[in-house]
Amino acid sequence: MEYKQLDDYSKGFLDRILIRIPEYKQYVKFKKYSYERDGAYAYIDIPCPSDAESNLRISTYGDEITVRFDYFHCHFGYSDSHEEDYDEVIKMIKEIINEDIINITGTREGNLAFSCFIKPEEIASMEIDYDNYDAISIKSWKGSFNEIIKYSTD
Repeated sequence: MEYKQLDDYSKGFLDRILIRIPEYKQYVKFKKYSYERDGAYAYIDIPCPSDAESNLRISTYGDEITVRFDYFHCHFGYSDSHEEDYDEVIKMIKEIINEDIINITGTREGNLAFSCFIKPEEIASMEIDYDNYDAISIKSWKGSFNEIIKYSTD
């Protein structure tokens, strides 16, 4: 797989992110679309410094970009322009790696019940019905805010 096999949306995003965060070039891979279409899409898998299982994963697929960290994922591709999509994704990536936003996850009966990003300063004011979840944890890029708020083995 090569860069030239990417569609224009993927090329545009890859060009933009590598200008803004050039060190991510080493993590870029090209993956072939599944059987329904020709070409390839970009996949970036950035190792998390605080947890090897929580890499930051960014992929383009069609005219959509998906950003994943820990259990949370978010889709982009619905802005007025592709450039706006790219900028929103890069903004979120920077917020994650700067720990301006962190992930909070809750599970119920061993299954994911919720996962969302919050600002670290919002931790103290979170309103969660703790009785509804087996486990609630916080994960941040550098690990500064990593915490298990609740864990039940029942």
